Amino acid sequence: MLDTDGDFENRLEYFRAMSGPAPDQPLLSPINDAPILAGTLRQAKQLNLFVIAWLLDDQYSVGGFVDDVAKDAVTIAEHTKFGEATGMVTFALESVSYLICGSDECLHAQHLVAHRQEFLEFCRRRCGR
Repeated sequence: MLDTDGDFENRLEYFRAMSGPAPDQPLLSPINDAPILAGTLRQAKQLNLFVIAWLLDDQYSVGGFVDDVAKDAVTIAEHTKFGEATGMVTFALESVSYLICGSDECLHAQHLVAHRQEFLEFCRRRCGR
């Protein structure tokens, strides 16, 4: 049996049904005064950008909004790719394999956080609930 009303299908259909131009990719400033990872995280916090940090040699990812960047650690207000808040996550900067910021996946997740109720209503209408 093929699932046509699942979370992923609803997310794809929601963005397909949206009209208008794609969101602008954020532009980060050059980082001259800090290690690039910490500097990028600080800019993401200032600009309120959704980020995805891949940890432990790409075994685990955390997506959300940067809450705090300390000398050796970062705290992220984690959200799912469907915009649902899941809590605060703190991890060591040295555990980050790589960071994604400004990708389509990040921009879509950020949109769903900002428009959570609209997305949930869309899902209810689409699924007839």
